[in-house]
Amino acid sequence: FFIFLYSLSIHAELYLKSTKYVAINTTIAAIINIILDVILIPAYGMTGAAVATLASYICLFLNHYFYSRKLSPRLFPLKQYVFPIILIFVSMIITYLLLDLWILRWGCAFMIFIFFCFYFSKHRKELSEYIN
Repeated sequence: FFIFLYSLSIHAELYLKSTKYVAINTTIAAIINIILDVILIPAYGMTGAAVATLASYICLFLNHYFYSRKLSPRLFPLKQYVFPIILIFVSMIITYLLLDLWILRWGCAFMIFIFFCFYFSKHRKELSEYIN
């Protein structure tokens, strides 16, 4: 998910021909990943590697997000990112908590799907105006 968010900002940076900072910000995230791997893998194994990678992707997103906002302050308001990020983390926590209860987990997913279907059908006109 954070790779997708990062790609929005990096495409803006590339479009504005700021490739030097693309390399710098990406290198910073890679160094953070290596440092966290060295610290977390011996203690936590695969889980440590996953946490280190997630942390470096979040860092990658934040580095490129704030730099692209520096290039053009009107790009990508932060409030557009907050709700999807919270939604992803909540769904991740629910999935983890209900890992062994697959019927309940899929029931929650189905209810969320129904909610979004109703929401999008109710706000279809507003969404189509926003897209166009």
